[in-house]
Amino acid sequence: MKRVFLVTDYFRPAPGGMEALFTGLARQWSSDSIEVFVTSDPALEASVERERVAFDRTENYRVHRMGPPGSIWPFSRRRQFVERYVRECLARFAPDHLLLADIRKENRVFVQVAAERGVGYSVFLHGNDLKNRLGLLNLLDRRLALGAQNIFAVSRYIARGARGFGIPEERITVIPPGFEPRWSRSRREALPDFLEQRIRGKTVIVGLGPLVPRKGLHFAIQALATIRDLASRLHLVLMGSGPEFAYIKELVRIYQLEQMVSMTDFVPDRMLATILSRADFLVQPGAEREDDVESLGTVFMEAAWFGMPVIAGRLGGIEEIVRHGVSGFVIEPGNVTELADRIRQMVESEKLRSRFSRNARDIARRDFDMSRTCSAIEMRI
Repeated sequence: MKRVFLVTDYFRPAPGGMEALFTGLARQWSSDSIEVFVTSDPALEASVERERVAFDRTENYRVHRMGPPGSIWPFSRRRQFVERYVRECLARFAPDHLLLADIRKENRVFVQVAAERGVGYSVFLHGNDLKNRLGLLNLLDRRLALGAQNIFAVSRYIARGARGFGIPEERITVIPPGFEPRWSRSRREALPDFLEQRIRGKTVIVGLGPLVPRKGLHFAIQALATIRDLASRLHLVLMGSGPEFAYIKELVRIYQLEQMVSMTDFVPDRMLATILSRADFLVQPGAEREDDVESLGTVFMEAAWFGMPVIAGRLGGIEEIVRHGVSGFVIEPGNVTELADRIRQMVESEKLRSRFSRNARDIARRDFDMSRTCSAIEMRI
């Protein structure tokens, strides 16, 4: 295997789809042929320092974590500090290739230092990069992308968008979807009593955060308001926080759905696994957003791993993961009537849910193998 230096803002133990992708990639690579540099600001991390230290100790490759040296430092001194550290890392490790997990201005330092050593680089492209990074007004970000040996698109949808922004087709590779579960199938935690009492004996629907507009979870609340006759048979559990939390909570109150909906905020991973293993299906209606695009949706791969059917809005690369009529339903984003009809169909047919569940597990096992993702990347660098 080539020696690679992975630079990423997304890495565990922080939860999230991109964190799963790049942690899984690092674990698939030969441990003596990869080092990881995590660029995220520790002050903004979802994890705490002791969790990160404990996680890094369990991995069999080297992980560097370095946020900004301090907000009181002038930008020029911060850059000098980072540049010196990066130069020392690359000189010691001597990688054959640099893998950039995304397009960020901070990554220009890595590209500059790698170029001094004659090391090329590749970039992973996500949905938000299409609008926020590759436009003509972002010349430096665009230059970074155009200078990459390879552009790894996380879905065919992203690849089409990249071509539209002038990325040469021969440099674009659509990597197979890969999923690295962060849960054990056997280790579970008991649910809080209030939640256990609410979901016992009911069809459990889940929605996962972060609660942001593009997920369209407010449409789920509106849909439930139209199928109140099923109130005794179903319960929606929304897990996560974010800018939409207060808005959705207020919608629940306005529609008087407090007995049909529970909002948990963030929950520990093992308890999250318990809830997901108890859930009957997942809902993410989606909402059209120009500034926030669903690249692929790791949450749908997580659902498939748990054997959970999905009702998802037709956005971004979602149809590459959710098979309509096979592992769930794909609907028009914002169509509350269609959403309500599909929820009713899932609640009323245990046979349908069981068929979708079996298919979802088969798809997860067959199509979301991280080793395939790793092989596709290794072949191009």
